[in-house]
Amino acid sequence: MEIGLILAVHDPAPGELLGETSRYEGLRDPGPRATAKPSGRITAKMVKGRKIKTAKVEALIEQSDVIISHNALSFDKPRFERLLPSSKSRHWLCSYRDLDWASSGSKAAKLSDLCESHGVTNRDAHRAMPDAEALPRLLAQKNGAVSYFAQLVSSIPGNNKLAAKAAAQ
Repeated sequence: MEIGLILAVHDPAPGELLGETSRYEGLRDPGPRATAKPSGRITAKMVKGRKIKTAKVEALIEQSDVIISHNALSFDKPRFERLLPSSKSRHWLCSYRDLDWASSGSKAAKLSDLCESHGVTNRDAHRAMPDAEALPRLLAQKNGAVSYFAQLVSSIPGNNKLAAKAAAQ
């Protein structure tokens, strides 16, 4: 029902995020036969008649090498790929499962808990854009000498291609 995307650029040498280049936020009416129903945070009135601007989202996907999401494989990826089939051609990284949060002393890997334990503010946890804004700030944090982001992208097959593209931007 809600999507929040941020297109970011990174420096491959240190593996650090350089900043945001574009973003998209939108709501979608799931329709009367949907099994998912709006909750207290997103109401039926908020989504009524709303549609995701798929052309805008597809343009962001086209510019990306990877899609990073917290709990990507279990939640975001299947839903996203149903709505936006072009995302199937991108490599997905899951900041929930692909990082060893326990090595940083974190007892829980929920985004809200990680943000709190790393001093990252999330202005409205469990909403798409605030979570999308908080994730890069969390991934920019260091685990020892290396950022979580650098650890995460180092696992990408063909990372040299990603690094070359990021350096050229």
